[in-house]
Amino acid sequence: PIRNYYMSRRIGPDSTGFQFYVWDAEFTLDRGTKASITEVNSDGPGIVYQLLKNSEAFRVQFSDRVQQHFSEGGAYYVDSENADYDPENPQDNVPATLYLDVANEVASPIVAESARWGDERGRNGPVFTRDDEWMPLINFNLGTFFPNRSRDFLADLRRNDLYRDAPAFSVPGGSIESGQSVQLTAGSGVVYYTLDGTDPRNPDGSISATAILGNALVIEQRTTLRARSLDGNEWSAIDVAEYFTDTVPAAATNLRISE
Repeated sequence: PIRNYYMSRRIGPDSTGFQFYVWDAEFTLDRGTKASITEVNSDGPGIVYQLLKNSEAFRVQFSDRVQQHFSEGGAYYVDSENADYDPENPQDNVPATLYLDVANEVASPIVAESARWGDERGRNGPVFTRDDEWMPLINFNLGTFFPNRSRDFLADLRRNDLYRDAPAFSVPGGSIESGQSVQLTAGSGVVYYTLDGTDPRNPDGSISATAILGNALVIEQRTTLRARSLDGNEWSAIDVAEYFTDTVPAAATNLRISE
């Protein structure tokens, strides 16, 4: 990161946490070689990361963020069965969709930017223009980079013990019939879950007093299910699902919209 990445926070009880500021980081998209998290160096904010990655608590929290953002509904979610970007189904590749939104927003201003920086390599160097250089790169990222990047990055995080898969739920969150069973499956270890919205893991890494050991439960009322697996002393990421029973689907006869 060196000096192209800053973070800051307000001191005191009114702090809302760290805010992050990044610029000149487009090399992460233009076929750059920085493909692995192991290539984060020890300059600038990277110093903090190099220290934090040795903390078990940090690894668990990092896993939680990965689970949140790479799962369905997250900013980096890509449907493994439909990874190619399809403008008719933007939900299948969320990062590509967000990327194209930004690209479309700056498609006109990039002409002025290329006039300013396009000949930066000197009179005898190449001249970079929108249509000859920028657009082919946009198309490459949409067609090649984004369909594979989320999958490859998750594999890299697993190799470096920065993502531990959360237990899988046999029934996704949402409407469910009262009395239906939900199975919890972990890749390793045992599963602990809660039904009161709390975390099965205490901040110090111990098992919460509200945690329940088990691989299945029956949903009989509105329930917030939070689950982790524990393998030795290592916790997985947390997965969360909210179930609703006895719901009535919206229809023209019962839906009202007001302003």
